[in-house]
Amino acid sequence: MCQFGKTLRIDFMETKRHKLLEILATRAIAINLREIKESATGVSYEEICKKLKCDRTELYQISSLLYIEKEVIYHNNYGVNGLCATEKGISSYTYKKYLRARNSRIKNNIKDIVSILIPVLSLIITILVILKNNGQTNRETQSIKERIQVIENKINKLKAKNNTTSS
Repeated sequence: MCQFGKTLRIDFMETKRHKLLEILATRAIAINLREIKESATGVSYEEICKKLKCDRTELYQISSLLYIEKEVIYHNNYGVNGLCATEKGISSYTYKKYLRARNSRIKNNIKDIVSILIPVLSLIITILVILKNNGQTNRETQSIKERIQVIENKINKLKAKNNTTSS
């Protein structure tokens, strides 16, 4: 896979991670604030896959970094077998950690592209200006040659006239 494809895949994963944290964090917050009358702070794998529109393999790929970062944990209580957001995960969701990481990567990629494009475009513009000026210089040179020729013709006529009058 090309570098651009890898970057798009990473950006996609970062967006999905944020969405997963959103699902888990909003559930945990609602339970902790007693907005809903349930006890299970976790969300089942099936419900997560449905909301993220992914399968279990992709969910594992999305959540693996979240496990490492201790932002999610396994949940198997109250008949719910799935995932649960930790306090760190709620904080990461609140401060949009993964969206910021994605946006930062996009900005850096744009900066990289622009830092390559500007010198290339400058070179192309310089070449075009040189070619245009070269054509203009050729026309100016031709005009000067024509003027010199006219002046030489007049000088030759004057010399010829002077030679005929002095003889």
